[in-house]
Amino acid sequence: MTLSRTLAAAGAAVLISTALAGCGSSDKSSDDKSGDATTLTKAQFQEQANKLCGDLNDDVEKIGADLGPDSSDAEVKAVITQLVARNTKLISDIDELKVPADLKTEVDSMLDSLRAAGEEFSAVGSVDDLNALDVDHGVFAESDQKAKDLGLDTCAS
Repeated sequence: MTLSRTLAAAGAAVLISTALAGCGSSDKSSDDKSGDATTLTKAQFQEQANKLCGDLNDDVEKIGADLGPDSSDAEVKAVITQLVARNTKLISDIDELKVPADLKTEVDSMLDSLRAAGEEFSAVGSVDDLNALDVDHGVFAESDQKAKDLGLDTCAS
């Protein structure tokens, strides 16, 4: 797997994981009545989350575009820092979405897996660390599958 593909896959996983955490942690009550106009339908949630993830994926590719086999540890760490900054915006955007009550359990389960993937990604501090990430198995694959199960194909790496 190339360095840039690893970065894109791992970066997307961690950014989505942290961002989608906002879906389950809003100060708004998840016990709101189903007629609440701010609550999205499943299709609306999928559409909006997938659009935000598409925008994120574009940004992740741009942020990591200059990384390659000869990148320094400092360059990798700088990219990780940029991804975290981009993540702050995504968290804000997705936190504004109101997850449908019937998806809450599935979203919470996905978020648990995504948080675990995020912990692995946040430990990256060097080229060797980045190359050692196994984004095709473990928590990364689990979080991807859960995103796909929710219809968030754009959010899966």
